[in-house]
Amino acid sequence: MSLWGKIIAGMLVLTGAQGFGLALRQEMKCILYHLNEQKQMLFYIMREISFLHRPMQEIFLSLADRLQKPYNVFLKDIADNMDNGSGRTLQEIWDEELDTIEKNRCYPKVITRYLRRMKRCFCCEEDEMQKEAFAMLCEELEEERKKMQKSKDEKDRLIRTLSFLAGILCIMIFV
Repeated sequence: MSLWGKIIAGMLVLTGAQGFGLALRQEMKCILYHLNEQKQMLFYIMREISFLHRPMQEIFLSLADRLQKPYNVFLKDIADNMDNGSGRTLQEIWDEELDTIEKNRCYPKVITRYLRRMKRCFCCEEDEMQKEAFAMLCEELEEERKKMQKSKDEKDRLIRTLSFLAGILCIMIFV
């Protein structure tokens, strides 16, 4: 193999290793994105319950217009299923939509765990109890977000460095 061929192969290996590191960092950013979206969703639901006392179906439709994909589709589907009048409870509809999402792998597993817990907040009978349940879940989401942000900050440089060194190691092995 010529010198130019080795140089190009080495650059491709190094680029591939950096791409792998970028993919790992993107996964952490994805989880942070989902935690922030869910927190926004909780704040909006709490505000609607506190001040406007709107039915959950209207809240979901309104919230679907404000959130990004895939949450807007998720909430719209739940509101549509509530409208069908099939006799299922909100919790059952919520579970069915989450099962669909898990089969399609739209969300990281840690995120579906919080969506499942959010479903439990709808079981509360009074508005005050519901708001408190949402507030507690919101606090947990914030703690998870802070922990994930700290982990991301710590691992970001490490991932970049290790992926670069892994690329260099591969070049040295194959040359």
